[in-house]
Amino acid sequence: MPPAARDLPSARLTAIAATLARCRLFAASAPDDLAQLATACHPTRLEKDAFLFREGDTATGFFVVQAGAISIQRIGPGGKEMIIHIFRPPESFAEATLASDGGYPADARAIEPSTVLLVPRQAFVDIIRKRPEMALRMLGSMSLHLRALVARLDDLQLKDVETRLDRKSVV
Repeated sequence: MPPAARDLPSARLTAIAATLARCRLFAASAPDDLAQLATACHPTRLEKDAFLFREGDTATGFFVVQAGAISIQRIGPGGKEMIIHIFRPPESFAEATLASDGGYPADARAIEPSTVLLVPRQAFVDIIRKRPEMALRMLGSMSLHLRALVARLDDLQLKDVETRLDRKSVV
């Protein structure tokens, strides 16, 4: 595990706090809360195609993309890869693991050189105890992820091939 951010130079901590402040989950947070959380974060650099975690790995927290892009994916029974979502700065992902003791429900892989911030479970829970409104923002963030998944399922299941192809060419 990389060193905690508290062991990093202050310019690096400032960059971590700035990334957190741009993340929807932390947008309305007090600067002191962001600074406290920044000291607990673990920045991780990933090369293209490197895995951040695999399905079933023990969840230690959730992540905020600082740079690059992270693909959340599952491998089907026939070995077919299904991309669930691609996260870019300053999006957060894997927040649902805070509410359960299970492992990560999918694989996370860098699709380009990337840097992510691990927000440790306990550090985030400590912030929630001080600022309960943070829990509501986390629910809002998870709700957005769910809406994106439902829209993707609609595309895959409810639209004909021609409509799906037209939609992909627009994106």
